[in-house]
Amino acid sequence: MAYVEFARPVFLWLALLLPLLVIAHYYFLFRTQKKAMRFANFETLKRISGDRLVTRNNTVLIIRTFVFIFAILALSGMTYYYQGQRNDFDYVIAIDTSSSMLTADIKPDRLTVAKNAALTFLDTLDSSTAVGFVTFSGVTYVRNPLSTDYLNMRINIGSLNVSRTSGTDISGAIVTASNLFNNDEVGKAVILFTDGANTVSSFVEDTINEAADYAQKENIVIYAVGLGTDNAKVGYLPELFNLTTNIDRKSLDTLAQRTGGQVIYPADTQELTDFFKTLDQQSTVANIPVNMDRYAVLAMVMLLSIEWILINLTFRRVA
Repeated sequence: MAYVEFARPVFLWLALLLPLLVIAHYYFLFRTQKKAMRFANFETLKRISGDRLVTRNNTVLIIRTFVFIFAILALSGMTYYYQGQRNDFDYVIAIDTSSSMLTADIKPDRLTVAKNAALTFLDTLDSSTAVGFVTFSGVTYVRNPLSTDYLNMRINIGSLNVSRTSGTDISGAIVTASNLFNNDEVGKAVILFTDGANTVSSFVEDTINEAADYAQKENIVIYAVGLGTDNAKVGYLPELFNLTTNIDRKSLDTLAQRTGGQVIYPADTQELTDFFKTLDQQSTVANIPVNMDRYAVLAMVMLLSIEWILINLTFRRVA
């Protein structure tokens, strides 16, 4: 569905001045005609030029009105969104670093699988693709802002360990990752690696839906990777505790489906690797933004050029 957004909507109030532009135009036209009748035979001039004098001024008024409208659109930061296919994306990688990621139901363990998959994904990207990196457990940390320099990011991913902070704040990770994007000219996607449910702020109703709404509003696609198997024994505790962990499939499905992304529950490392090798080449339905500022300015220049030609060349000629 196509729609329009304004980065600076306060400038739209300038549209209230449009009636003043029309009133001022006819007021000064009336004064000019009145002065002309004092010093010349206005009726004779009118017989020579017909109604071209009136037509000329109406044409100028229409042109200046549209110039004013386009100026307002340029100042207000108008962006037009339409739904289409695209495969040019910037990405933010979000990796769960809660302690349960040490569980070894996917060999060698869930965290290592996520790290290796993220590094493989970086290998598939074009050098012009900007990528950011965040980690999350009970809190979310920005490890690398959006950049096309992957070297430091590779080091951070390779040296990643579990966090000392307990919990899994999936919704907070989505919001933090979404805020890293700064380019509306390309698509935006978050790749989420996690093995658990959203446990932080679980007392707040619908945090996952709120995170999905936030990402959807920002036109961000979420690719969710659910790591591990259901009822797997927690890897960081002795087996005698007999604690298990499960993937919240409903939450991951919600994040992916609401934002037009995909969700995958890989059975092994190779399945996950194969998925990310093809991800950047996939064509995805997305809300594609078109920044209208430049087009509004171009339209202003063209209309002002037309006005100059009419006033200085066409309207000066007397038939």
